Amino acid sequence: MTLLSTLPRGALLLGIASLSLFAAPIVGILNIGGSTAVSLTQIDFLPPGVTPGTFRVDLFTQTGSFVPLADTVGSLEDLNSVLYPTGAVISFPNWLTFGADPNISFELTYIQPGSFSSAECGLAPASGQTCTLAGSPFNLSNAAAGAGINSTVSFGVQGIVHNLATAEQSTFSGTFSTQFVGRPYQSVLATISAGGSERATYSANFEVTAIPEPATLALCGSALLGLAFVRRRNRQR
Repeated sequence: MTLLSTLPRGALLLGIASLSLFAAPIVGILNIGGSTAVSLTQIDFLPPGVTPGTFRVDLFTQTGSFVPLADTVGSLEDLNSVLYPTGAVISFPNWLTFGADPNISFELTYIQPGSFSSAECGLAPASGQTCTLAGSPFNLSNAAAGAGINSTVSFGVQGIVHNLATAEQSTFSGTFSTQFVGRPYQSVLATISAGGSERATYSANFEVTAIPEPATLALCGSALLGLAFVRRRNRQR
């Protein structure tokens, strides 16, 4: 006879519930904003030439673990395409951190390749065009804006969120985006290709999901097996 088989059903259910209460993984939606300067090889989160750059957490749109961080500031390390290439598995610990909670840190592990082709990158500007240069993380698109063209630029990232206080981990996926008002992406690309940089404000959205810990999964599995055993024994009686 096992220990689980001697426990009453209520105790088993309480044990399962306590497992979920014991852990408090980082989960939720995080939205931040700031400014950046982009060149051929660097994403420089402003202030310029200083690393890390700074960002501010949005006041209203946080969920889950990030609600207490609303309207606070944090730090974001610059990205260099030589050190952290697009489409490769990387490790950039403490890439994103929070002044209001030093225990939470984002480790960057992947910069997603852009999803468009390069076929329309060099065409004359027109609404509806899309562009991703070869090897680039950026998705560029043009849209009509009155008599002119606005362009948007975005790129995606993935990684791991660490809670230093509890040693728990979660995964995140995020998207950075910005808009150039009255300018097609061809104009932006021309500046960068000539060796310059483009400055713009950005917004970033991160979705954070918990990773079940192996020990927790094992305990839950044992508890559920024990509960099934008790039910079967009661039926036999």
